[in-house]
Amino acid sequence: MPWNGSGTFNRKHNWTQEAAVGTPILATNFDDDTNDITSVGLGNCITRDGQGGPAANISWNNFKITNLANPTLAQDGVTLSFMQTAITQATFNTALPSQPGNAGKFVTTDGTNASWSNVFGVAVDEAKGANIASAATINLSTGVGTGNLIHITGTTTITAMTIPSGAERTLVFDGILTLTNSANLILPSGANITTAAGDSCKVRGDGASVARVVSYTTATGRALVVTPPGLVKIAGPVTPLAAPTADFLSLFNSTYDNYRIIIDGITPAADDSLLLRVAVANAADSTSNYYGGLPSGTVITASATSAPITAGVTTTAGSGASFTIDILNVNDAVRAKQILASGASQRNATPGFIVTQQNTQFNRANVVTGFQLLWSTASNFSAVGSITVYGYSKV
Repeated sequence: MPWNGSGTFNRKHNWTQEAAVGTPILATNFDDDTNDITSVGLGNCITRDGQGGPAANISWNNFKITNLANPTLAQDGVTLSFMQTAITQATFNTALPSQPGNAGKFVTTDGTNASWSNVFGVAVDEAKGANIASAATINLSTGVGTGNLIHITGTTTITAMTIPSGAERTLVFDGILTLTNSANLILPSGANITTAAGDSCKVRGDGASVARVVSYTTATGRALVVTPPGLVKIAGPVTPLAAPTADFLSLFNSTYDNYRIIIDGITPAADDSLLLRVAVANAADSTSNYYGGLPSGTVITASATSAPITAGVTTTAGSGASFTIDILNVNDAVRAKQILASGASQRNATPGFIVTQQNTQFNRANVVTGFQLLWSTASNFSAVGSITVYGYSKV
């Protein structure tokens, strides 16, 4: 009789009847019973020396397999201690997408229990590499360069960095050296950087043989590129063309709210007085929104179509006019803009100069994009002198 399916083996023959009546056991029955024990009984058992292995999946009926050796081959069973050690050592720090519902997740552990996680909210401790001496090319790919935080020592100019594409390293500079901007070492300023002790930067690999410094922090906290305070030249010096206007209609932008125009020795082709119009949407504005005058404290109510720079005083042809003109509040789309002019112009061939100070408001709710210089009766400029424009730095 075979196994009954619940773990019990029943013999085919029972010799109690023969024993009770003293009947000899037949050899055929004895052989039949022994063969059944051998083939069906013992033949279906797992042997301790491994000769008889399982022929189907086996349930352990909620019992443990104890005293297993640690695995050495891919198909070996895994012990709890081996699994805990492997997870602690970050052996399973890669995604296991083959597990249903866990695609893109990672195996994490609290030191005792392992679980699947998106690793959000989990502290990641990165490695600090050994110091690297500065050189023309520093290697951030192998050896000490595999650390995520690396100090760069020495003062040798660095022209290239070797780093795997997509990888990131944080570098701390211990001394003064030059980082050379190039197609292989891309710096955030687009220009060479001279480091100071304590400066740091983040470097990312950006394709083959390209390292990109994605951020740079100075030890002092000062910005890497600083616009010096004061006036910053943005145009000129430009000599006017022999034309009725000198146009700078698209020069202003949000970088500066205030601008200064320096005029040196310009002159009309025929006797005339100098005017200025601001530009709105890159076109000179000739509407009646200019209110200007000379006397301090005077209330101005009369409008004009331009700002009088020489206050209506004629500059003699061939003689010069030199002025400083400030245009203030250009990016305010609501309030008035101020045009402040101060300078002198020559009246005739025999030196006779008119000193002028002029204050004009442009009372229109628009951002100013630039300006235009012109003569009141449409004379041409003579191609002499110069016009230079500066922005007031916000720094």
